Parts: sequence; structure tokens; C-alpha cells
Amino acid sequence: ITNGTGFLLFNSLGIAGSIKASVAFNIPGLTLTADSASVQVNTTEVPVNESITLDGDEITLVLPAGPFVRVTVINVVMTIGGVELTGDFSFDQRESAGETVTRFAMSQVSVLYEGNGIKNGQGAFIITPDGIAGSLSGDIDISVGVLEVEGSIGFKINTLATTVDETITIDGQEIAII
Repeated sequence: ITNGTGFLLFNSLGIAGSIKASVAFNIPGLTLTADSASVQVNTTEVPVNESITLDGDEITLVLPAGPFVRVTVINVVMTIGGVELTGDFSFDQRESAGETVTRFAMSQVSVLYEGNGIKNGQGAFIITPDGIAGSLSGDIDISVGVLEVEGSIGFKINTLATTVDETITIDGQEIAII
């Protein structure tokens, strides 16, 4: 873990904070790197906008009202047994109208084995106690012997009783949950 920064705020309302770092590790059979891995949390019901000065540098913590937790990893490269997964990923969980809402999004995703697999993948999902909604799409490129498959692939799902229109932003790219 390198290039770490963080800001944690503790007060009578709860805890709010953000921690960010670059990550790299290698254990037998698994390597993982990420240009940026961040965790944000706000257990309070109010937005946070606080600053502190540390060694002459001002650090600012700006978070929406909670309670929520968000984990984002940018430019992940993970290799397990010859399979390489790359991309940007975001996960968040929050309370809405007394129910837990979980959202997951991904962009610039590739899952490859020996150069074959899915590229340019993106998608987003929302999970509530009432069901799941989201979509996933990407380009498929597989070549094995004389068999070659190329094209776009995707699917959408909505088991909720309502239409979903939410957006998750990952590293400046908006991924819609429709």
C-alpha cells in the first residue's frame, strides 16, 4: 500500500471519513494492483464539508449525507491462474426509506484468458429488499482453433415493481442503472 491519504471525522453525530491509496500485492497464484483504492463512509445523516491543515497542506473531506459506505477501485489488474480481470469498480450501500440499498458498478472491464474473453465491459446494478435491477454489456472476442466469436453482448434485468433511473459515477464516467 502506497500513496495513502485519509481524513476521519469523529463527533457526537457519528463517523465520517475517506481513505485512499494505491494497492499492489502478489501471493502465489494471485496478483493484484490498483492505481487507486478508496473507502468512504458517513454514519451521520448530514453532509460533511470539513478541512484540516497537515504539514501546510489543506485536506478536505466532502461527503453526502449518510448513512452510507462506498468502496471504489480504479485501474484494477488482477490475475488468477492465467485469467486477467481489469477495470474500474464501485460498490456502495446506503439506507433509503428505512431499507438497505446496495449498488455495484463497473467500467472499462476486461476478463481475459490467453487474450480471449470479454472486453470493454460496463454495467451497474441496484439491489433492494424488493429485488434487483441493472444491466451489463461488453464486447466478446474468442478464438479457439477454427472457432471464432466476435460481437457485442449484454443483458438487462429488473425484478423491481418500479422503473429505475439512477447513475453511479466511477472515475468521472457515469454508468446508468436503467
